Amino acid sequence: MRRLSKLGPRRQMLAAVVCGLLATMFLTMPTFAGVSWCRADPIVRIEGHQIQMWVGVPSGYEQYVTGPISFKIDTPSHFSRVVVMTDEGFNGYGETVQWGNTYNQVKLTVKIPMNQAALGTGVQVPVELTILSPWGLHVIYGTHTGTYLNVPLT
Repeated sequence: MRRLSKLGPRRQMLAAVVCGLLATMFLTMPTFAGVSWCRADPIVRIEGHQIQMWVGVPSGYEQYVTGPISFKIDTPSHFSRVVVMTDEGFNGYGETVQWGNTYNQVKLTVKIPMNQAALGTGVQVPVELTILSPWGLHVIYGTHTGTYLNVPLT
């Protein structure tokens, strides 16, 4: 077993980032009593920066998902944008990523289609969106009908 000090500088940095990420994830997870979150995650690359997103819904609500998780990511049109990976989403419906154009900001909208009739009129399912980027780990809360993040670039 090699020691961290014998690893190259890039691997040392990667190991430190991974350890920090794992610690931060466990420390920043919500403490809803008795709630466990089911998660799905796409990875995208914007302007060469890899960004991973985890979408979570309380496990009791996963059964109501009726389609793919929808990600709409708006960036300035000159930014390079690539979907690196998507996964099976909830109940095997997968994920879709749609790109749009904005000026001087990045906007993210996440929606999860659910059987509203089975949920009940007006019921909003909580959604936890965790984003890991080169700028850190961020957790945002919303609902299945829309979870939003706007990041100005100025």
